[in-house]
This record gives sequence, structure tokens and C-alpha cells, in this order.
Amino acid sequence: MYKSNFTYNMSLFIFGILLISLNLNSSTVEISKYNGNNTKTLLVKYGEQVFENEKCYKCHALNDEDAKWGKKSLEAFGGKRTSAMISAFLDNPKILYPKTRMPSFAQLQHEQLNKNTLKTVLSEDPISDTELEIAWKTINKQADELTKTINLDKAVEHKKSSQTALIAFLQSLP
Repeated sequence: MYKSNFTYNMSLFIFGILLISLNLNSSTVEISKYNGNNTKTLLVKYGEQVFENEKCYKCHALNDEDAKWGKKSLEAFGGKRTSAMISAFLDNPKILYPKTRMPSFAQLQHEQLNKNTLKTVLSEDPISDTELEIAWKTINKQADELTKTINLDKAVEHKKSSQTALIAFLQSLP
């Protein structure tokens, strides 16, 4: 009896350690300020912070319900346009909509991803330096992948930047 309880408890302990280690390697962060039901990648979460920092919410709503007082709804925006098209639009919105009031966000291509913004994104929970390094490597890998995709489809070179994160966020909108 004692031996079987010990084996059982040891199995649970090892299983728990395995789950914890898998969770540390996860590339997603749950809970969005805008939609708590989705699991979002670190890059999407970072892009959500860029959306907030650039005050995009002043002119844009993330759903039709909140689209009032002249705000443009971004509901169902994700997936309707290529990431390259969004990049070109953010660089020069007048390309698609000549009469738009939207300013250019080309400057975001010159704003590199940075750990301080990532810390802000992850500030909901305390994070160790090791976890921050893992998150930093993860977000850079995600940004590299999206940048490569954008550059396959676009004549102008897109640089890994805050704009990349914003594109990831916009593409994630349901």
C-alpha cells in the first residue's frame, strides 16, 4: 500500500513539473483588455499595446457595438486583408482612401520592439528575468515570421518593428 501511494504521488509530481515547464514555453498570453475570451500571442498582445499607445481607440472601435460618434469599427477586420496590405496602408492610408483623416504610421517601422514595452505588456503578472528572456526570444521569433510573410507579398521592404506587432493585433481581430 505504501509503495503504491509513493509511486502514485511521484507520478503526479512529475506530471505537474512537466505541465509547469510546458506552460513556461508557451508563446501565448491570455486575457486581452478588449476581449478576454481569446488567447493571444505575445506579438498580438504587444500590438494591442501599440494600438493603445498610438491612441488608435480615439478613432477606431474594436466592435460594432462601440462604433459610435463617428468611430470606425474594426470588427471582423482580421483576415480580410493581407498583412502586406495593412503595412502599406499604415505607411500611407491615403493609398486606399484618398479622403481619409487617418495619419500615416510609417514611423512605427522605425520603432524597434523593446523589452520595456514587453514588460508593460506582461505586467499583469510578476515575471522573472528568465521568463522575460524567454518571452523576448518568443516575440522576436513571431515578429520575424510575420515580417518574412509581409516581405513575400510586398514590393517595399517591411522591417521588424512596432508596426509588425500592430499588424499582428489587427489581423487577430475577430
